[in-house]
Amino acid sequence: MLCTSLGDAAGSPAFARWVRCARLLAVAAHGAVSGVVPGRPRARPGSGATASAAGDWLHRRLYEGIGLLPPRAAQRVRGGFFDTLFAVAPDPWNYADRPYELRKREALLRQVPPDAGVVVELGCADGHNLRELGTRMPGSRVMGLDISARAVAGARRRVADVPNVRVLRGSVAGAGRVLDAAGVHEVDVLVVAETLYYLGAPSVATSEIAGLARVLAPGARIVLLHPPSDARRFHEPVLRALRAEPVTHDAFADQERPFVIDVGVVGDRCDAA
Repeated sequence: MLCTSLGDAAGSPAFARWVRCARLLAVAAHGAVSGVVPGRPRARPGSGATASAAGDWLHRRLYEGIGLLPPRAAQRVRGGFFDTLFAVAPDPWNYADRPYELRKREALLRQVPPDAGVVVELGCADGHNLRELGTRMPGSRVMGLDISARAVAGARRRVADVPNVRVLRGSVAGAGRVLDAAGVHEVDVLVVAETLYYLGAPSVATSEIAGLARVLAPGARIVLLHPPSDARRFHEPVLRALRAEPVTHDAFADQERPFVIDVGVVGDRCDAA
């Protein structure tokens, strides 16, 4: 009943005010986790500062709450949060020069076969991974998707001189349709890095990502990267939803923030609806 009433009210002024409040809460939660707070200087790159347990808990619970909204409303709130965040800070996670992010990116890229035909990253943000993938794999077709218009615009600027990279706007739930419209019907590598918890609870994430199973080529490689607690909650059900068998599990005890990379491989062609 609540979901129905929220869905009916999605175009109302009251709902628009709720969306704005949710965006501000999400930005505040991000600040508690990453140190990016509007009007305050960013923590020095490589300082080793980590999120407080309370801030991290708030961050996750907020997005679980957003995930309980009707899908269209949840996507609107998520997209608005990231638009707001990229307006506050062009590189909110300091992907460009934070040593932790550089180490994490190298570990991630090592899991992508250099001869892959089509590589797709869900939640590509402002395109740091896409640029590295496209530059290192000039014979591959690299696609990035993100729900935020501002992130997509930033990613397109970042990869403007890398001809084999294309950035599209779309949600995880709508990624299959967006790829179809772009002429991509078989994906050889799917990369999902620190994105799944933004979708809400694992049940919501698996429901949203399951539609991509139909565009994964036989033998497609799924590369998932998240902090250990999120990896335990999300990786196995997501691989199962994509009909992929786990093949490798690597836990990185990074000095700043541990992370886990799980890789799965798709068997026979998936014909998900």
